[in-house]
Formats: sequence, structure tokens, C-alpha cells
Amino acid sequence: MALIRKKTSNVLTPVSVSTPQDGGGFTEETLQVRLSIIKRSRLREIIEQSQAGDLNDDDIARELVVGWEDYLDESGQPVAFSYEELEELLENPFVPSAIAYAVVNMYTGDGAKAKN
Repeated sequence: MALIRKKTSNVLTPVSVSTPQDGGGFTEETLQVRLSIIKRSRLREIIEQSQAGDLNDDDIARELVVGWEDYLDESGQPVAFSYEELEELLENPFVPSAIAYAVVNMYTGDGAKAKN
């Protein structure tokens, strides 16, 4: 398959969130988050700013998350994406780091490696 140059692009990727449960232990919950694919130059900036403490996981999510699937309210209804809802999601203390992990995995994990 040919590589197609795109001006803007995004990808749906799983984000696994471990949440504590009554009595101890954790439950793994997953939502599909649509992440913007950014240029290498911006990725380098994000890494440098993050290492310097000038950018946190919330900031990364705000910049890169552009949608989601499999995110439900307590009655089981889908939560429509909006930046207001994203802010609410980021209030969950276990979500920002899970999104940041998914971003790192997207760029450095098996999916980013060339297949031989």
C-alpha cells in the first residue's frame, strides 16, 4: 500500500485506565481516543517541554485528543466529544497519564515500528 501524504490526520487508539475498586485492587477500563498525528518537530517539542516540567499529561491530552468512542455515562449512554467533556474526563486522576501513555505508545510502540 502506498504512503499517502496528509495535511492533517488522526487515529483511534485504545486507552486503558486502571481505576481502584472497593476492597483493593484495580479494574481496567478502556476507551478509544482519537489522537491527532503531529509532526516530528512538534513531538520533539512536547518531549522537551514535558521533561522540563513545562507541559503535563493534561496539556498533552488537550492538544492531541480530538474525539473518542466507548466513553459512556453512568446510565450507559455515549458521551459525545466536546472540549468541555474532555476537561471533565481529565478531572479523573487516572485518565491523563493513561492518555499520555497511549500517545507515547503510538509513536514508539510496535505500531510505530516498520515491519520487515
